[in-house]
Amino acid sequence: MLLAFWEPINEDWKETSKSALAFSPPLSQLRSTSGNRPVDILLGCSESWDVYERTISAHSAEISSVDLSQDGSQLLTSSRDGTIKLWDAATGTLICDTTAGICVATLTGHDHAVMGLAYASDSMILASCSDDQTVRLWDMRRYECREIICVGSEALCIAFSSDGCLLGCGTQDGTVYVWNNLEQQPVQVWIRPNHDAQIVCDDHTTSVINLAFAASDTRLLSLSSDGWIRKWNVADGNCLWAYKDHEKITALAVFPSRSHFATGSEDGAVQLWRLDECVSEYSLRGHSDTIIALAVDPTESRVASGSVDHTVRVWDLDQPQRQAQVLSGLMDDAAAVAFSSHGKFIVAGTHDFEVMVWNVATGDNRGFHDARFLAVF
Repeated sequence: MLLAFWEPINEDWKETSKSALAFSPPLSQLRSTSGNRPVDILLGCSESWDVYERTISAHSAEISSVDLSQDGSQLLTSSRDGTIKLWDAATGTLICDTTAGICVATLTGHDHAVMGLAYASDSMILASCSDDQTVRLWDMRRYECREIICVGSEALCIAFSSDGCLLGCGTQDGTVYVWNNLEQQPVQVWIRPNHDAQIVCDDHTTSVINLAFAASDTRLLSLSSDGWIRKWNVADGNCLWAYKDHEKITALAVFPSRSHFATGSEDGAVQLWRLDECVSEYSLRGHSDTIIALAVDPTESRVASGSVDHTVRVWDLDQPQRQAQVLSGLMDDAAAVAFSSHGKFIVAGTHDFEVMVWNVATGDNRGFHDARFLAVF
């Protein structure tokens, strides 16, 4: 359409822009700068633009995880199509080697679905886990695979400690691994005990689907597909407590400095818990279906939840009695959510292969205005 009418548009662009006034909110910049006597719209128009949304067709299969670099400049998405894709969060332009005059190459990687990814604290190392039974460490300065670790079962979730020194992984067979990332050696392997074990709570009997380090990285929380949460002592691998709620828990996130953690469940509730005793403090309700993803913002004052009901909700923990902000527009389940490092943007990945970005505070038209893939691992 633009190409067909380019000449008249180019000759009188002011008249063309004024024709959009009927669809422009009264408080928008377009309305305020388009003439001394703007047209008044009496019905059918909001006061300002809706919160900014941008949809990106990112993968050819379900998105399993999203993460942002520490400085917020890069977004990573992983998918069941076996790829990890790197995006420039500010410009959407390809990362290129200006010396060689080429774009970043496609690197040899996982053979099957990529189930999770995590940045180390300095964003120089990326860890990914896959159905191909491997964990891979990537050098994000060179975009090269630095290490491949075989775990003997499908690797379903992965997490770095806050200092980036420890790396945890949960697998299909119920095993939890912890490695010292600096030495590339396992420091603990917490595996299903034999039948002579006296403590029945020191293992998962089903797949481990979520991990999070807590309490200055001295503790690790793990969530299994049957809804059990277990708290581990990182130093010796002892299980400190195990808990299963009456409603199946399906998502987990930790507050690094608050001694709390959050869960999402099949009934659509978000709960806040004390880490030491696993005591629930309160519930947040608004979702109409199962929660499958949680994220804590950098200030630890908000939680974002992604649900099967095709919405992302942002909860203000300083005012838990208030209804959550609803970020809509998704056409499928919100399978993964993440905050940017400054907390202004939320990213969600969906089961219909797309990524959506919201500016939750101002609605400014920033982020993925014209996004393209930057690298495929």
